[in-house]
Amino acid sequence: MKRLLFLVCTVMIGTIILACSFTTISSSECWVTAYYLFGSNSIKNYLVPVKILVDPGLSREDLVYLVFEMIKYPPCKSLYSVIPEELSLLGIEFNGELVTMNFTAQIEEIGGLGIAGAFIDQLTWSVLEIEGLEKIAFKVEGKLVSDITSEGIFVEGGIPKNLKTVEIVPFSKVSQSK
Repeated sequence: MKRLLFLVCTVMIGTIILACSFTTISSSECWVTAYYLFGSNSIKNYLVPVKILVDPGLSREDLVYLVFEMIKYPPCKSLYSVIPEELSLLGIEFNGELVTMNFTAQIEEIGGLGIAGAFIDQLTWSVLEIEGLEKIAFKVEGKLVSDITSEGIFVEGGIPKNLKTVEIVPFSKVSQSK
């Protein structure tokens, strides 16, 4: 009986210590979400979120650059990106909850309404997952571009995430195998 009580107390104390250490570890972790496209046809494609652990000491600007570069390179063959590998960021500006991304002129080479819409969705959803960012605007070579959502709707003051028109599916082994 004493041995059982000792084991139960040891397990409880170990669990408390372990839980406290996980709380400490998890509060210092920094996760970002990169959205990739999944789908085999041009009619219906889905955004798939992939969480990635990053250095918690990165600035908000560094996180935007990091996410932008990450979404160019999907983690597996079943996911893809419409962000051209050659596309570069010239700079990033913050104004409260608005982030403005300044691209090189290569952004103008993204063609077709479907591809342009997927580009806006993939970039908007990925960047706006960063804490404190609610809207995104684009510049090309320093000139502000009209804020048009992937659905062709003009919005003023930056593009917010639009939860009603984009379908998000969880990343899983099932989506990898399709």
